[in-house]
Amino acid sequence: MQGQESNELPALRRQLADTEKAIDNMLNAIQAGIFNASTKRRLDELEATKEKLELSIIKEEMKKPQFTREQIQFYILQFRKVDTNTLEGRRRLIDDFVNSVVVYYNDYIRILKQQFDSWIRNFNTCIVPDHYFKPRKGDFILTFNYTTTIEDSFRPVNYDIAHIHGTVGQ
Repeated sequence: MQGQESNELPALRRQLADTEKAIDNMLNAIQAGIFNASTKRRLDELEATKEKLELSIIKEEMKKPQFTREQIQFYILQFRKVDTNTLEGRRRLIDDFVNSVVVYYNDYIRILKQQFDSWIRNFNTCIVPDHYFKPRKGDFILTFNYTTTIEDSFRPVNYDIAHIHGTVGQ
C-alpha cells in the first residue's frame, strides 16, 4: 500500500491549480483597473479556497507517508532501548503508538454503574437504631446513600424515603 498515492490527491491538486489560475486572472483584472466590491469578495473567496485546498493536500499526504525499509527498521529498533519499567518509558510507548482512545459513553456508564453496584452490595449496611434517628409514620427521608440501609434497619415504620442518586440495582 505504501507508495500508492491517495485517490483524492490528484483531484485536490487539480482544484488547487484551477484556484491559483483563477487568483492570477483576478490579479490581472485588478492590474487592468477592474476593482470593485465584487472582485475583492471573489479574490477573498479564492484565497480562502486555496488555503483549504493546501491544508487538505497536506492532510492527504500525511495519511500515506513514504518511508524506506531502513527508516522503518531504524524507528522500530529505537524501542529496544525503552525501559518499560519506568513511567517515562511507558509514556513514550503510548505517545508513539497510541493514536487515540475512543470511549463509548453508554458502555462506559453501564460498566461504571455495574462496578459501583457491585461495590455497594459488599458494604455492611447493618446499623443499630439510636435516639438521634428514629423515623416515624409520615416522615419523609431524603438520603444520598445508595444502599437500602434505612429501609432495612427501620422496616416496621411507615415512611417515605427518596434516594437522591438512586439505589443499588437501578
